This record gives sequence, C-alpha cells and structure tokens, in this order.
Amino acid sequence: METKFFRFLKIVGVWFKARAEVEGCLLYLKLGYSHEVELTVTAIVHVFCFKINVVCCIGIDNNVVNYFTACVWQRKRARWGGHQ
Repeated sequence: METKFFRFLKIVGVWFKARAEVEGCLLYLKLGYSHEVELTVTAIVHVFCFKINVVCCIGIDNNVVNYFTACVWQRKRARWGGHQ
C-alpha cells in the first residue's frame, strides 16, 4: 500500500492503552472499561502503535484516514461522557 496520508493519535489517561493486530486491520483500545474495545479498520487504512498510547493511522485517502481517526477519538471521549 502506498501511504500518502497519516494521522497520529495520542491516547492520554491513566492505564489507557492501544494495540494493533492482524497486520494493522484490528485496533484494540483499553479505555477503563472492564473489557477492551475492538475496532475493525477499513481495508484502505492501516494502523500501528509506536507506543502503548500512540496510534498511527495511515492510508491513501485523506478523508478515510481522518474519519477513522475521528471514530477512535470519539470512542475515547465517550468514555468520559464528552468532557475532555
């Protein structure tokens, strides 16, 4: 995949973690729930984690990369009821 667009997402919070699996097709978030939140990544976006709290989304379409990053960010924000 030729990557032209990328977006970094830093997950800030006590014990918040992220991990990517299956060649960047699955993203698991630990956001303080009793279980991990699993997000399936679209075919034209790949994700990987630099650290346990830094997620990089890469892809060939800027709109799709931004949309997926916004979905991850909203999932994190929903944990705190929109206050953050």
